[in-house]
Amino acid sequence: MEHEIYELSCLYKKLSEEWSEEHWFRGQTQEYPGPLWPSQYRSCVCSADCLTITDDSRVRGTGHRFHLRTNFFDRTGFKNETQYINALKRNQIKLFLIDQIRNALGYAITEAFAQQSGLRSEGLDVTRDVKVAFFFACFEWTGRGYKLKCKFNQPSVIYRWAIQNEHWSFADLNRYDFYSCPNLIPVQDILAYFRSHDPDVDSRASLYNYKSAIRWNLFDFDLDQIRGNRPYHLIKFRDADVANSRVERQRAGLLLPDTVQGIEFLQRHSVNSSQVANEIGCGMFVEDLSQNMTCEKFYFHADDIDNEQWVSVIDPTELFPKNDFLFSVLRDWAKSFVQNKYGTLPIFFGENVPRNVKWDELIQLLLSDDAESRYFV
Repeated sequence: MEHEIYELSCLYKKLSEEWSEEHWFRGQTQEYPGPLWPSQYRSCVCSADCLTITDDSRVRGTGHRFHLRTNFFDRTGFKNETQYINALKRNQIKLFLIDQIRNALGYAITEAFAQQSGLRSEGLDVTRDVKVAFFFACFEWTGRGYKLKCKFNQPSVIYRWAIQNEHWSFADLNRYDFYSCPNLIPVQDILAYFRSHDPDVDSRASLYNYKSAIRWNLFDFDLDQIRGNRPYHLIKFRDADVANSRVERQRAGLLLPDTVQGIEFLQRHSVNSSQVANEIGCGMFVEDLSQNMTCEKFYFHADDIDNEQWVSVIDPTELFPKNDFLFSVLRDWAKSFVQNKYGTLPIFFGENVPRNVKWDELIQLLLSDDAESRYFV
């Protein structure tokens, strides 16, 4: 389908003038094939075909077009079987770690802060700031830093969603789970709830006080007792640290795709093929966020970027502060969920640990500030 391709200056002017409080943006250097999904869903096999679902089987009731995501780890992109198996094992450990943090912090907080500690999230990074979106649409990560995209033959893309931002409270954070959480998590707003004007507040100590209050341990943690009653008021972050965080600098939010559970789908629709029915039952339908009813896509060429004065103001070191407290605090806290006093993994990981990988090396793999986890917006 033919689509209009703007010049950068024209599109920037248009989106800036049309900006409203309900607008959320995402910039990419190109439109990638396949569904627009959060990182947590990208590692598994998904169907090429898109299915329209509009009934009340949808978890959030906002989605329109869905791809089937199976529970099978995607084999594409691996050079050999050993590489694939090791990646699969690392993914299993990472999922385990996310589950432990989610039990402790609850669904919404975990999704809001997961990527800040190098973990994948079920939400897609979005921003309120037009300039931030344009930065990610014009500059690409090289592994060492950002540089202006080199291929201007492919247009960049800006996604814009119109979503009303709800006011959240601690009660909402306690109430929301996977099934009740709204499709937009206003991460910047949520982080503000934990800001403390006390310059001497110890963020790490506050997290460990919270951990003690919920009586966390790996083997007999009482999730039913703490669910809905998490003492979030114990968590305190210094005001200056919050102001210097990636979340604040990028005016960050998370957009959750709508989903339809595979079993729920099979209860409403008949499938003739037993193989297809098994694949559906072992997976779920996940919304393509680019096909959301409120989503608009804008394509542009950045040939005239040198003439744009505002571009020079966008400094990667401003968007990605080197000493982001949230990243370091949550990474250290996450390690404590699976690291025992001897500095090793729990014995029940067994064969899931890749061969010849020590704990320190593994934690760097799982909780690293790499391009996909920390620098992908």
